[in-house]
Amino acid sequence: MARKNYTDAQKAEILKKAEETSISAAAKEYGVDRKTINSWKKENSESKKPGRKVKETVSKKIDNKKLADQMAVGRVKAKRERKAIDKVAVKYDKAAVKAADKEERAAKKPAVKRQARKMNIVFQSQSGNGVTSEQIALRVPKEAADVYVKLEENKIYWVGKNGEHGSVDIW
Repeated sequence: MARKNYTDAQKAEILKKAEETSISAAAKEYGVDRKTINSWKKENSESKKPGRKVKETVSKKIDNKKLADQMAVGRVKAKRERKAIDKVAVKYDKAAVKAADKEERAAKKPAVKRQARKMNIVFQSQSGNGVTSEQIALRVPKEAADVYVKLEENKIYWVGKNGEHGSVDIW
């Protein structure tokens, strides 16, 4: 196949057609091999690179400035996050100390008081009747300080703060 030399104007026209339609369509229309059009296209893009390099260098400098700004923002954000984490850690430490103090105070209370609050106590007579401590508390007057329960007598005896006393039937 004979080699034909194309002028720059012809090459530009063929490349323009290739961009408008496709490389294959331009190759058929002008009778030029596809590979040749591709090589011209490549040469054309390489000749434009020096201008691009300047632009890329400028954009890299701008990107570096943006990166530095983002890093500064990132440092501030990281510092803020560390402070928040420290606050949460201090909060949990305080809560742990508070819980430990509460447990310590509970341990100092008499065992009888701790167990009495947690249990449901029912007093039962031999006849099968039963009464709870709450029911007993409801049957005695509010001024009662001491209460004595005698199931065999079916009586609740109480002594008040001012020295008064009395009794109430259980059933």
